[in-house]
Amino acid sequence: MGLRIKADEVKGLLSAEQVKSKIENDLGISETRNKKYICFLHSDDSKNPNMSFDADKKSFHCFRCGQTYDIFEHYMDYNNISFVEAIKLIVSDFSLNLCLDTPKRDKPKVLPTIHKQPLGVVLEYIRIRGISDKTINYVGLKMDKGNVVFEYRDENGQHLANKYRPARKIQKGENKNFWQGSMDSTLYNMDKINITEPLVICEGEFDCLSLIKSGYKNVVSVPAGAKGYSWVDKNWEWLEQFDEITLWFDNDDAGKEGIQIISKRLENVTKIVYCTIANDINEVLFRFGKDEVIKQLNNAIVLDVDGVITASQIENFNVYEAEKIKSGIKIIDANILGFVLGSLNVITGYNGSGKSTLINQMCIAESISQGYKVFAFSGELTPSNFKYWLYSTIVNDKHLELQQTRENNKYYKIGTFAEEMITNWIDDKLFLYNKTDYTEKSILTIMEQLAKRKGVKVFVIDNLMKIELDDSRNELTAQKKLVNKLKMFAIKYNAIVHLVAHPRKPQMTGQRLDKFDVAGTGDITNLADYVIGVHRTSQEESDKFLSEQEKSKVCKDPRDASITLFKDRPTGSSEKEANLYFDKKRKRFYNNEYDLNKEYGYVVSTSQECLDDMPF
Repeated sequence: MGLRIKADEVKGLLSAEQVKSKIENDLGISETRNKKYICFLHSDDSKNPNMSFDADKKSFHCFRCGQTYDIFEHYMDYNNISFVEAIKLIVSDFSLNLCLDTPKRDKPKVLPTIHKQPLGVVLEYIRIRGISDKTINYVGLKMDKGNVVFEYRDENGQHLANKYRPARKIQKGENKNFWQGSMDSTLYNMDKINITEPLVICEGEFDCLSLIKSGYKNVVSVPAGAKGYSWVDKNWEWLEQFDEITLWFDNDDAGKEGIQIISKRLENVTKIVYCTIANDINEVLFRFGKDEVIKQLNNAIVLDVDGVITASQIENFNVYEAEKIKSGIKIIDANILGFVLGSLNVITGYNGSGKSTLINQMCIAESISQGYKVFAFSGELTPSNFKYWLYSTIVNDKHLELQQTRENNKYYKIGTFAEEMITNWIDDKLFLYNKTDYTEKSILTIMEQLAKRKGVKVFVIDNLMKIELDDSRNELTAQKKLVNKLKMFAIKYNAIVHLVAHPRKPQMTGQRLDKFDVAGTGDITNLADYVIGVHRTSQEESDKFLSEQEKSKVCKDPRDASITLFKDRPTGSSEKEANLYFDKKRKRFYNNEYDLNKEYGYVVSTSQECLDDMPF
């Protein structure tokens, strides 16, 4: 949600920075840039001028206390109002010929309680943590039954949620906080942020208060800790307004992981604080004081050389410990251990071999069941057909109803209630490409938006032949470039890209393929981390199998298909084969009853549904 400012005499929109320039020009502030002033941010008995106007930043800067101060901060501090309200008041007070187009948000489903009680017993706890009364009044902390109340507001100052934290040390295993209202729709202290100044994003509310106490007010904290990322999408337009964002998360594994993920999703993250003297900002304040907090902030690592990292920033890799998404078929996972994030997987197979079924089962349903969001480009299926085949794979056996046509043809149909449950389960986890523009630029743009805004980690491209390549003059070169882009995309966003690539036409019926049979440039498989082939058992192969079984007096059913692992770069293995059955009713490949009857998790118990509706 971004603030837009319209000027009657100027076509288009003005940024808040341009409003500063307009005030400067209209009021002649630029004429004062060589003058010195007494700083009003601290007491100065010497009466020596130490504050001057910075023309580049369009703000006043004190050379003694090191702080900056602009007209937006003055209006926010003096009137105790939000940034948007300050803009409105400035426009009114200075009779500026501007029209504000302020961001609008939906009202929260659960209206947060307005607490008017004095801080009382929680005040001592807050002071112990090094937070001053001035900071407490600035952010408007409240109390409720021995809990500190953090009021979450949007950039307009609208009260969206309350976060409650016991005013005491939290015991191991005890809930640290609880919520009232929408917990991911905004950021703490968001309403007081000056969008013309650099932003600091930290992990907790007390970290945010510690920076404010130390003299840096343009700071917000995330609502649900280092591993909650839904706030990125909910506040995307607002976050995009900043030219510079600094991340300062806790000095633990969760904080370091959060920094890696957020810095990739927000391209305007330009600095990162790696603090080694304490676990979090509040601890720095408590143990070392506010000067050390500012010192650590000023020592933030500047990410000013794109494409270069140092050894300390490189994550250690061990295929056995790396984050992976299981295929869900045990005999396959026994070989590949799961698909490592940051990888490109090429899937190939002749028509009718079951590629689409394998994708539904292994790449989409299984990924979602493990907590990952999925994007799918299906160039050959309509959205309705795509949904039908996917739901047929996901549905539990007990939710399939036997139907019969007028012609006495029998088939299985998903029950209405089960279909609704699957839709509710998958609705915010699966994103299907729905544009008629099949150019690689359009598809990659959507993929990038989903990776950054929605945190999508699994991308299914079915198939390569349906994508309109940038360079139509040289198809092989264009294919190589696209596959390389997909590989780089997977690395950049720590994602998995599953790419379907058709093989060349077989020379004979029932021919088994290998990775060299993939149509197009050989770089498709060369660039891939995994290459998987799907082969449907022919009648000739089935008859041969039964004949051999009869001779050996061993009675086993012939397998319906085989999945061949032609390449597995992370483990270094190749040419591994898994022979599988296929169940037409369930639309699933399987090796045992566990694979066949796996429940993907769309069924939610009644008690859980009630809990989800609770406001805390």
